[in-house]
Amino acid sequence: MALVPVSQRNNHGVNLLIQGHADPAAQVFRQALTWTRQAAQQQQDVNAVLAVADPAMERTLPMDLPFVSHDFVHETSFTMYCKAFSVEEHEDDLNVLSAVLLYNIAVSFHAMGVSRGSAQNLHRASHLYTRAYSVLATLPHQVPLRQRGTLLMASVNNLGHVCALLGDDHGAATSFHQLRSLTIVVRDTTVGVTDLSFFLMAVITENEDLDLLMAPSA
Repeated sequence: MALVPVSQRNNHGVNLLIQGHADPAAQVFRQALTWTRQAAQQQQDVNAVLAVADPAMERTLPMDLPFVSHDFVHETSFTMYCKAFSVEEHEDDLNVLSAVLLYNIAVSFHAMGVSRGSAQNLHRASHLYTRAYSVLATLPHQVPLRQRGTLLMASVNNLGHVCALLGDDHGAATSFHQLRSLTIVVRDTTVGVTDLSFFLMAVITENEDLDLLMAPSA
């Protein structure tokens, strides 16, 4: 199948998220991910099929998961990186599309989790951020994925924020150290100064208890 509709659908979801419509955006991204999976199956692209199979948003999670008060946000350097990512209409790499869509769906669930105090949505976001990062980290470096470095750092940063909200100190600390490593090793010139500064804010304010200053909102 042609992949232009996938890109267009993703970019429509980005616009919805910018307007504050996280729930409809998630639905749009999910449809685009379904189309990506179908394209991977038609092309018999095993790697892409594995990347998008069994989407986490379809998993059943208990409704009574504990949720930590919003006050906890003020005790961590992690704050949500709210941007979703658009793709070029001619993008035809299924793994690139999968990575972007997994991240964008995660951002949508993350936003709903924060605004509604929903641990279920936060757990979904956590799983999706992890999968998006895994796909991004295994993509060949020659793949010209626009803002690859920003996506890598955004996935780790937001995973840390979700872990902090859920009271998962170990997960937050692990994400913090991974983000610190990324700010050192990422040499992607597409990472803008503003974005890099956003992620560095968490890194440079570390203390022993991970009781860090909030980074400025994206």
